[in-house]
Amino acid sequence: MNRKAKKIFHLVCPNGMGHFKRTVEIWSELIDQMSVEVTIACEDWQCQKFKNHRGFEKLQNNPHVRFEFFDLNGTLRWSDLSNLQLNEYQATIERVKNHEQYEEADLIISDNLLGLISSAKEALILGSFLWHDVLKESSGGGINEQVYQHEASLLENSKAKLVSVKDVTMPALQSCEENIRLAWFCKDVYDRPVQARENYKVLFSAGLSGADTGALSALISEFAYSPKYSIYLSPALAQKTNLEEESFAIFDFEEASFRSLDLMIARPGVGALTEAIKYQIPMLAVDNGDNSEMLFNAIRLQQLGYGWDGISRIPNRKELERDYQSKLLALKTCKVDGFKDLEKIIKESLEI
Repeated sequence: MNRKAKKIFHLVCPNGMGHFKRTVEIWSELIDQMSVEVTIACEDWQCQKFKNHRGFEKLQNNPHVRFEFFDLNGTLRWSDLSNLQLNEYQATIERVKNHEQYEEADLIISDNLLGLISSAKEALILGSFLWHDVLKESSGGGINEQVYQHEASLLENSKAKLVSVKDVTMPALQSCEENIRLAWFCKDVYDRPVQARENYKVLFSAGLSGADTGALSALISEFAYSPKYSIYLSPALAQKTNLEEESFAIFDFEEASFRSLDLMIARPGVGALTEAIKYQIPMLAVDNGDNSEMLFNAIRLQQLGYGWDGISRIPNRKELERDYQSKLLALKTCKVDGFKDLEKIIKESLEI
């Protein structure tokens, strides 16, 4: 690595693949545009899940990028956060901050997790929601109150830049004067033809991480036995379905496959939404309704006209077909290529 280059430590949240995917795509786009060394701090399983996807091999072979593995998922106990004590949480964060690459970094980037910025280092929070805020507002209030107050205090006293995607910036970030709202992190958008469909190719996706799929099960069966729909399932869903193998195909998440789709039915994480934007695929957002970020994104999807809020109410197939073309036209107005502005923000933070 070039010792003269500025150093960046980028922590990726372990709760799913959306954060990791965005990190890979950002640095695939920016690493050749900037004289920097980047450490991507993540979990080993995220790399294993993503090893066959675009951009990842490029970063692995780049001498200015390194991957360091941390056990954040198990330690932070995402599924049992109400029992996570403040001292445990702080101990996890300290292990990350004591890492050599963190200590040498000129800039810290963190996805949604504010604990990492409690230092004098220049920091950038990259996300459209905040970890503690979403958990507090989700059903059950699944976060220890002391942990929540610790994160809230860090936000109040932090000088970190807060960068989000404008279309889905959640209220807690909207209220922050420091929040910088950018276009979607995608480019080379596919110009999907606007035309009536007699048959639809539909992807049902729980992403690469195998997130909760309960909200998708009934819909998959409903669509699978209609002759108007060809069904594709993400690998995580294919392992759990009771459908006959001949009634669906497994989706490979390749660019050509996204271009062939007509409709996405998925949890509205930013990763899935970014695919919908990049490939101009109207999306029906579904979830079990216990996650405030998913509900907010689903409502925004419908407000912006890019798809349907299937968490508040699942539309029937006739509604989807009737509104399809208007959703596709709305997608063509979406602002993209937030990479350029993010590059400028990072360079300003590093004074390069």
